[in-house]
Amino acid sequence: MGRSEFGEAALRQNLEDLDWLERTARAHHKVIETVAKERPVVPMRLATVYSSDEAAAGMLAERAADLRQALTRLARRSEWGVKAYLAIPDDGADGPR
Repeated sequence: MGRSEFGEAALRQNLEDLDWLERTARAHHKVIETVAKERPVVPMRLATVYSSDEAAAGMLAERAADLRQALTRLARRSEWGVKAYLAIPDDGADGPR
């Protein structure tokens, strides 16, 4: 990884590549999921890129109060995804149900 994948031009092109986007989104989610098992996380948007460690540290310092508040709110909580399905029997009638 690096500028070859996440530089401005490369990232613009990669975001159009659905295979790359799927792999990257799954890896991003796996990192968040793994860390979340140990402590609360405030995930960053996919493909949030900082040009240097100093730039990332600057953002964290600037947003420190917001991040602390979010982490405090999320402590000892879990996120669950729930899907529900409804099977509607086909009674042979045409038209809306």
